Amino acid sequence: MNPSHEIRYILLACVLCVTMCAPGISPLDAQVRPASPDNDFTDVVVLPEFSVQGKDDGSYLATESTSGTRIAMPISSLPYSVQVLTADFINDFQLFDLDEQVPFISGMAPGDPATGGGGGTRLRGFNVPYFRNGFYRSQTPESNSIERVEVIKGPQSAIYGRVAPGGVVNYISKKPQTKFRTGIAAIAGSYDYNRVDAYVTGPLVKDRLYYRLDVAYYDMERATEFWFNRTFNLSAGVTYKISPNTSLTFEVEHTDRMMNNYYAQARYIDRRGSDDPADWVISGSVYDLPDRRIAERLVNFNVSGEERRTSRKMIHIIYSLNTAWPRT
Repeated sequence: MNPSHEIRYILLACVLCVTMCAPGISPLDAQVRPASPDNDFTDVVVLPEFSVQGKDDGSYLATESTSGTRIAMPISSLPYSVQVLTADFINDFQLFDLDEQVPFISGMAPGDPATGGGGGTRLRGFNVPYFRNGFYRSQTPESNSIERVEVIKGPQSAIYGRVAPGGVVNYISKKPQTKFRTGIAAIAGSYDYNRVDAYVTGPLVKDRLYYRLDVAYYDMERATEFWFNRTFNLSAGVTYKISPNTSLTFEVEHTDRMMNNYYAQARYIDRRGSDDPADWVISGSVYDLPDRRIAERLVNFNVSGEERRTSRKMIHIIYSLNTAWPRT
């Protein structure tokens, strides 16, 4: 045999021995394998750990409203002005009366403060009709069962069937919750103001029937002599979940109020300089009188006397069918 051939065979045998005996390599690995999609990854990238957190920014800004279109819509998408007072805002600032909420609504003016609240409220210069969940009512509802206050400004409020060029006020009631919750609050203030609120809510039938009960009682006076207001309010609601997207809600509200609400002399007549009634000037509120002693006496004076009583009993019953249409 040719010596050169022997040398070639010896070198080839050495190469094969080194290849087969190298650490980490098996005979199977030495074979040629077809390419596979599962084995086509050469690098594995590991992303660093991250987390997403959200927190309450402390604002009272509402982003949606149901009053403008009868469905939940972003306020920024509505072509007219809607202002919302949220439940957190009302509770944090203790704005139980409409006259207390009005200063926070642009374009709205309360009645004369000498009247003791309630009457004379104007929105853009016009009388304001009141609604609860879109249903008209003669007086504002009690705040213990109200989740938020939505004010629609301008003639767009005609969707509620009322001729109200200035706008309307729609009160959204609190709804039954799926989990059991209860609470009670007591408040005391000047002019013998005392108020107690309590609520309880939760499921009656799991995943099907829910309830809510709100109760409030308050007793208050004002600067006017003999003026007082004692009110008891009971509001209850039941929600039946027909399907995941449809529910039926039944609500009833009962109010029992006893008061001597005749307001003090709200205006005065300036007769100075003339005995002719045609020259007399009917001036503004008694609070504007230059003589503060006379103004205070007029404010405190109640022409109806001590024995006047006004009793009001109101019952409101409403029901609504809510359907959430799935988005496609």
